[in-house]
Amino acid sequence: MGLNDHGNEELRLAYDDLVDEGLIDPASDEAGVARQVIDQGFDSMSPRQKHIYESRFEPVLVRRAKQLEVQRIIDSNPD
Repeated sequence: MGLNDHGNEELRLAYDDLVDEGLIDPASDEAGVARQVIDQGFDSMSPRQKHIYESRFEPVLVRRAKQLEVQRIIDSNPD
């Protein structure tokens, strides 16, 4: 495994979750740039692709991560 493989695997799992939950359309531009980051790294993208990733994919990714963290906290609290 390379240096970024672990991070890319985490991003791939998060991407798959977003698609499975219907939060990202796999045919959308944001899904395409996310797959490019997973496969080729962030530096492989053009400025336009980086903008799409940062403005359209990352916000969904961050929102979902926050939702999962809240659910984890709720689930870990005793009744």
